[in-house]
Amino acid sequence: MLLIITGCSSHSGVIVKNKQCAVPARVELKQLDNKSHIGSEKNTAILMLNIADLVAYIKSLEVAIKCYTDSSPDKSGSE
Repeated sequence: MLLIITGCSSHSGVIVKNKQCAVPARVELKQLDNKSHIGSEKNTAILMLNIADLVAYIKSLEVAIKCYTDSSPDKSGSE
C-alpha cells in the first residue's frame, strides 16, 4: 500500500541501461613555446600534435554518442 501512495510501484517507469558507454577523458593540449614565433618548427610540431589529439578525442566522443544512442530504449526514429 505504501508503494501505491508514494507513487512507487512495479511500473515506476525507471529505465535501466544494460550497456555501459565509456566517457572519453578530455585531451590536454600542449602549450606553445611563447618564446618562438607561432610558425616556428617547434610550435608547428606542437600544433600538429594538438590537432591529432583533438581528432582522436572527437572520434572517441562520436563512439560514446553512438553507444549511448544504440542503447537508448526509444529507437523508433520519430522525433
